[in-house]
Amino acid sequence: MRYQVEITALEPRAIIELRGDPAAAARCLTAAGLRLPTRPNHAGGEVLWLGPRRWLVMAPIERESTIVASLLTAAAHEPMLVAAHVSDMWSGLALRGPGAVEILAQATPLDLDHLGDGAATMTDVFSVPALIRRGADGFELWCDRSLAHHVRESVKVAVGIR
Repeated sequence: MRYQVEITALEPRAIIELRGDPAAAARCLTAAGLRLPTRPNHAGGEVLWLGPRRWLVMAPIERESTIVASLLTAAAHEPMLVAAHVSDMWSGLALRGPGAVEILAQATPLDLDHLGDGAATMTDVFSVPALIRRGADGFELWCDRSLAHHVRESVKVAVGIR
């Protein structure tokens, strides 16, 4: 069966991961001029809240040098927080169209009905740890660059493209 899904590679993004104390993360993100999400597994602008002690900043690549410098500088003053520049580790893929949710239902054990617009979470996608971010017209999948080919090819097989 073929699904109506458009598959496109996503442009690289500036990606910085923060792990540690929530109060320290809030101070660091605020110092960098970033807005924090108001609830777990959602985005507050460019900041994704992925767990009780984990945030991912995803910004346009044009802002990479500025945002990395400001976050790493702010995090250096927070002993209970670790920040890592991980842009080169991630690769993204967009799934858009009416069949996108059906493809992801095959790819992940996640209950997609509970992943509303603007939500983001970590899960496995075709047995690969990945970030799923839901948008108004589909999903973004982000995974380790070294495994992106496997995810992309698995999506094509699920869609019915050989």
